[in-house]
Amino acid sequence: MKLEQELVDLDRQVYEIVALDSDRALLASHPVYQYLKRRYGLKLESVMWEPDEAASEAGWLELNGIHLKNKITKKTIPLINYCNKYDL
Repeated sequence: MKLEQELVDLDRQVYEIVALDSDRALLASHPVYQYLKRRYGLKLESVMWEPDEAASEAGWLELNGIHLKNKITKKTIPLINYCNKYDL
């Protein structure tokens, strides 16, 4: 399969996944995922956490505020994991 067709198929799959629960609030560990928000119309909030650094107290407070505002739960994890699997 050509790369272009694989990307078209993957794009369609992500749209289908998002359509299953388009109102779900999602949390990303880094603002780099904002392109997903724009492309797929996600309700996505981000924090600026680097994988090799411990979160500061301010970072934890920010995360808690986002969590409370959006009622984010563990159910938000599958979409981001799916996207990471395909390096989106």
